[in-house]
Amino acid sequence: MIVPLCIGVFSSIVAVALAVTSLMRSEGTGAESARLIVGALGVPPILLLLLWGVWELLDSLLSIGLVSSHPLQWAFWIAMGVADLGLGLALATNVALLFTSRMSTPERRASLVGWRRRTAPVLVVLGVLELVTSVVYAFWL
Repeated sequence: MIVPLCIGVFSSIVAVALAVTSLMRSEGTGAESARLIVGALGVPPILLLLLWGVWELLDSLLSIGLVSSHPLQWAFWIAMGVADLGLGLALATNVALLFTSRMSTPERRASLVGWRRRTAPVLVVLGVLELVTSVVYAFWL
């Protein structure tokens, strides 16, 4: 129970931090270093979140027999797996763009920064969904 809660809370914090740093308007050294620090700290939990999401989805699909006895818990288990995998993919994409944009041409960098700014609200929504599902799973189920 505590492992999903820790993964969910930490990945939610990383998602919101990446969204905030993506929305920073200044392109100075402070904003760039903040993005790199958040990106570097986020890589291990992002990989863990991706693996955890795949494991949850596979485990819930292999335990499909629970639908007859505990349908609400099984549906919530599927929702947690989707939230974990979705947030993991979104964070992995954002961090990959963060590091590759540093090596791009100025035109390509502007396009990548624009894309990261447009996807920042998605990171916030997925981060909040991840936090809610983790807390509910830890204390309700």
